[in-house]
Amino acid sequence: MPDPARPPEPVPPRSVAIANAWAALALVTGSVEPIAAKVGFRAEASIWELQLARSLVAALVILPLTRKIAWLPSDARTRVALAGALLFTTSTLMLFSLSRLHVADVISILSITPATVAIATRWRTRVPLGRRFAFGVALSITGVVVTTGAFRGTSGDVLGIACALGAVASSTTYRMTIEKLATAANPAVISSWIYLVHGLLALVLLAPFVGMPSSAAWTAGAWTGTAAAISNVAFVAALAGLGAARASVVMLLQRPIIVIAAALVLTEPLGLEECVGITLVVAGVALSKPAPPPR
Repeated sequence: MPDPARPPEPVPPRSVAIANAWAALALVTGSVEPIAAKVGFRAEASIWELQLARSLVAALVILPLTRKIAWLPSDARTRVALAGALLFTTSTLMLFSLSRLHVADVISILSITPATVAIATRWRTRVPLGRRFAFGVALSITGVVVTTGAFRGTSGDVLGIACALGAVASSTTYRMTIEKLATAANPAVISSWIYLVHGLLALVLLAPFVGMPSSAAWTAGAWTGTAAAISNVAFVAALAGLGAARASVVMLLQRPIIVIAAALVLTEPLGLEECVGITLVVAGVALSKPAPPPR
């Protein structure tokens, strides 16, 4: 029988195993998007028509995926609108950078996002991350740099690099925003509203000027939009169980996965250097655990 003098241990709202499973799904589906986008560009789809097709497809498939929609309170509606706008901005900047740089270069730049999220989380909560966490992040980023060969083969396109850095900034703000939402509302409902906002922005801002996307844009948009919607649902659920800093570090695994996919689909090289980098990333993710808050 339980000891009545001992207070019951709190039951976590979401087990770590389930949260990690959601993170794994986000990893796999999120890896499809840059590869499909690059294939679309090779088929002469423009950035704007690809973004329009991607946004509309994602908005159409999100409700069948989540199967949940509910009216949110006013403060949550404001945050969801902001999150949708930030996601739209991040995806647009990522497409711009992919159109001007190699996939490996873009992924190398985006790999600093977990570090920026961790720094922002630390600044907000005033809780130290700990040496082990810092070492794990450094090891993971080192592995990603080794895997992708940071800026290897880049043309030095300033606009492409600037767009990738802008995507890091908007993605950091987005992840911090939905972390707050994930603790206040159902993750599926959050994802539904975010992608509906995403699609509405595409209709208002892009459709009047782009017109009907080409068949190549619709094909790439179907792949990227569906993958993005699934990845977002999984990532929001992972955030609810892992937190922004931990979930972002786990998502570092997405970088070597994309590099492997690029090697297979886009015929980019994959050698000893990439394999060593992937090993470093996995080791770094295993070590990346924020220090517990002081009692």
